[in-house]
Amino acid sequence: MKNRLKTNYRRYYGHKMRAKYSNIEFLFEFDDWVAWWENHLGPDWASKRGHHRGQYVMARNGDKGPYHPNNVHLATAEENCSERKINGATGSSDHNGELNPKCKLTKEKVLEIFKAEGTYKEIAALYDISLVTVRDIKKQRSWKQLTNGLTAVKGTHRAALDLKIKQIINDYKSGLSIKECGARYNCTGGNIGAILKKYAPQVIRSRKEIPRKRDETGKFSRDRQ
Repeated sequence: MKNRLKTNYRRYYGHKMRAKYSNIEFLFEFDDWVAWWENHLGPDWASKRGHHRGQYVMARNGDKGPYHPNNVHLATAEENCSERKINGATGSSDHNGELNPKCKLTKEKVLEIFKAEGTYKEIAALYDISLVTVRDIKKQRSWKQLTNGLTAVKGTHRAALDLKIKQIINDYKSGLSIKECGARYNCTGGNIGAILKKYAPQVIRSRKEIPRKRDETGKFSRDRQ
């Protein structure tokens, strides 16, 4: 009983977070949300709920307004998809692609990532995104409206990738800190550190051998050579 309660709460919380990400108001309390599903699908509602063919979803009336008991109805996944097309919700969201306020990528960067060669880890580090994001772009699971019909050309962007890595190493050698390199290349310090550790571990070791001194503000720094 306790485990089922936790599982149901995870389902509820997941629905709530997806609504928040889509900028849709979610006005169900947990108990009311579970009761809504039980009233519509019975005690085994969880096995019938989902986005696959033959499963059921909670759909908003006209795909407008909040998730509220008075503004939702039960629909199959197929019915919901059809309703979204009729209501103009599919492919016309104000939060798709670049227009999503949480999106880090532009169309130009997506195309660069799609065509880039190198491991997912290398590409993710250079663009400060997750491995999953790189994988989804490469496999056309996301941004497919932009990459549909395109194929990555082998070797085209490997040189550009190597050049950027080389520039990061040279900047670090010249005395820039990891943080400064990150700011210059729009990456986190962790990304820069991972690149240096893999491609220039000897440079990191040589920098560590330089004695640290306190600057005028009292912070430790190393003499730049």
